[in-house]
Amino acid sequence: MPEEIINKNRVVSTLNEILKQEHMSIDSYNDFIAKAKNTDTRQLLQNMQQDHKDHASTLTTHIQNLGAAPQEDRGLSGVISNTMMEFGSLLGIETDNNQLLEKLYTKEKNGIKETEKFMNQKLDQRSKKIVTSLLSTRKDHLKKIENNLK
Repeated sequence: MPEEIINKNRVVSTLNEILKQEHMSIDSYNDFIAKAKNTDTRQLLQNMQQDHKDHASTLTTHIQNLGAAPQEDRGLSGVISNTMMEFGSLLGIETDNNQLLEKLYTKEKNGIKETEKFMNQKLDQRSKKIVTSLLSTRKDHLKKIENNLK
């Protein structure tokens, strides 16, 4: 197989892994938004969720422009994560806004670490620019969360 095809496959695979993370983040935000008791916190979370939706859309379009199919599923880890959050909801585990924001902070921070691992992969310039922008937005999310912790 020519090197160009191997590299393209590697780039698409990496981008699809990042896309999976974005879909998991969108799902997680649904749960966090539902649990937010404060209107300002809910609005903040909705705005950050929209960023993740925008990232997913950008990644999807870019993967398609590379001539590949985006993988829209969350994968096994996404299913497990979503199930655990729903299980906590069923148990009636209550969290105040600070606890909610602290959990979200941890999830965003872990998402950044996972995405940064992919930056070490060989990505074309356009893909690298998209992922760098995504990371920048996620880091802004951390700052916003910190600013809203009381």
